[in-house]
Amino acid sequence: MKKAASKPSRQEREWRRRRRDILKAAADLFVQFGYGGTTMQAIAAAAEYSVGYIYKHFPTKSDMLDAIIDDQMTAYETNRAEIRETFAGRPVEALVEQMNRMCRQIVEQADLVDIFLGYEAACPERIRPRIMRYRQEDADYFREARRTGRIGPCDPELTSAAYEGVCWGLIRLMLETDSLDRVPEIPGLAYEILLAPLIAGRPEENRKETRRT
Repeated sequence: MKKAASKPSRQEREWRRRRRDILKAAADLFVQFGYGGTTMQAIAAAAEYSVGYIYKHFPTKSDMLDAIIDDQMTAYETNRAEIRETFAGRPVEALVEQMNRMCRQIVEQADLVDIFLGYEAACPERIRPRIMRYRQEDADYFREARRTGRIGPCDPELTSAAYEGVCWGLIRLMLETDSLDRVPEIPGLAYEILLAPLIAGRPEENRKETRRT
């Protein structure tokens, strides 16, 4: 039997709450003034803690930015793990749900999208390993979907990279055109551009089976 996780102490919960306060203040200021235009003193004032206390949590401003990005990616990874469990044996549906949840997260944290893209460009060694892992996980979905006849013939690795490219290409376009309000359209667009043709290309007997179910 799996051992239940111990409940955090009151002191730990308070430490985490203050950490969230600091990161929220920092993120808001990074969005408003840019990373370079934000000082630790300004973050301390916005979070309503002393500068000395801020340094207990984050020795440098760079550590703070790392934490903001890591929290967002960890939340996304939690969603991916839940999807793998919920949609076991349904790879196409898992891919669609991943895109839906990612886009919801982007809508909820729209102000951070530009910061994330800038961070990815400036610190690729910190971001790319995780993104490569996501791509490999998606390749496994495409591999399973191909093996079970859910989609037609394809190269799982290339298709996974193409799927990522379609999704992030659309996100960047919407950011450049100041139309992030259209992000909820991305799952449907990505499905029509890439998934629908693969589904249409599967063997006829599997299409008939899907129609019956």
